[in-house]
Formats: sequence, structure tokens, C-alpha cells
Amino acid sequence: MKKEELKQMKFPKQLKIGGHIYKVKIEKESNVAVSSACGKTEREKGEIYIKSDLMETEQMATLLHEILHVINGELSDSLVEALSQQLFQVLKDNDLQFRARLKQ
Repeated sequence: MKKEELKQMKFPKQLKIGGHIYKVKIEKESNVAVSSACGKTEREKGEIYIKSDLMETEQMATLLHEILHVINGELSDSLVEALSQQLFQVLKDNDLQFRARLKQ
């Protein structure tokens, strides 16, 4: 992904997942509970945290990872990681932007 394309990526401030609103917060590493994690979800607060020191593409892949955890909290972390990385790759490589296409 080119530098110009990264600047155009829109990072959501909130997401509606399964009828619930989740705030998306870009935070310092210390605010993400597990230091090796790139993000975390706090269902009780309706918040998704993503590390601020990641590359933007890593932040987007991490957001997909956290969305999958919200959708199904029973999935193993290794399965969620594999699904989120592959889904991110498909979306990025094919420039899939559903919202813009659905409005047409």
C-alpha cells in the first residue's frame, strides 16, 4: 500500500456490531492490557482499543481481529488471527469498500 493511500484510509471512531455500538480508541501500549497484544476489547464498556504505535495497516488488521472477537467470543485467538489477517488481505488487495458501493 502506498503512503498516499494510507493517508486516505478512514479509521472509524465507532462501530455497530451485532446491534451494539463500540467506540474505537487508538491508545498507547500501556492501555492495552496484554503487552504482546496489538489490541483488546472491553465488552462491558463497549470499547475496542488499538495500539497507537502500530503501522496503520496493522491497526486495521487488528481492528478486524477485535471485531471477530466481538462477533464470536468462543473462537480461539489463533483462529481469529488467521481469519483477520486473511480477510484484511482480501479487502486491501481488492480495494473492497462496501459502504460506498451500497449507497449507489
